[in-house]
Amino acid sequence: MMRKYHIISLGLSQSNFLTQLYTEILSRSDRFVFHVNHFFDLSKGNVEYDSAIFQSYHDFEAESFSKWQYIQSLMSLLLCKTFWFFLWFEVRRGSGLNPLKQFLFTEIKTKTVITKKILPLQFDVYHFHFCKKNTLRLIHYLPKKSIIVCSFWGSDLYRNNNKNNHFYVRKALEKATAVTIQTPEMGKDLFERYGNFLERKTYYAQFAIETSIYQLIDEY
Repeated sequence: MMRKYHIISLGLSQSNFLTQLYTEILSRSDRFVFHVNHFFDLSKGNVEYDSAIFQSYHDFEAESFSKWQYIQSLMSLLLCKTFWFFLWFEVRRGSGLNPLKQFLFTEIKTKTVITKKILPLQFDVYHFHFCKKNTLRLIHYLPKKSIIVCSFWGSDLYRNNNKNNHFYVRKALEKATAVTIQTPEMGKDLFERYGNFLERKTYYAQFAIETSIYQLIDEY
């Protein structure tokens, strides 16, 4: 039996991109099984898609955890170089006491989601969509050998220019196995912003477009 590869879609999970993209992939190969986190159907059910695109739907961030599980994550973070690197960045940029408390809670929650919910499901590939600080947060505590794909959509590259976002996105891209972006022109902007080291692992891949849109353009 041919091995199936299980891919979890993380980050921004809007139907207008994900459903069409993964439908196109499935039309070319049946070796992939897609799962999605925090899926948001922009059509509100008005557009019918193949219900078999995603094998499972999750909402990891909405999960609740026990106090002991949070304590376990804190203990693990205290031994993690990445956590201390991020904490030092927050201190250097002048974060006050309340922002630091929020930072600590967010990191604990992120670590707990990874260890207690995501890793036990044993996904083969982690596909992150819309590359900005918040949507890439889970990357930082995935195991080193994880296969990670980061996909830029467009505005995530051009609208998030502050130093804070740049720091966290760059660290995520350093860990990524592959990065996708839609055009060579966007790729040039990507390399200028985050570094030429990305050239060796960047692939140009336009999102699939629902072909009926062309019929509607002709009609209207």
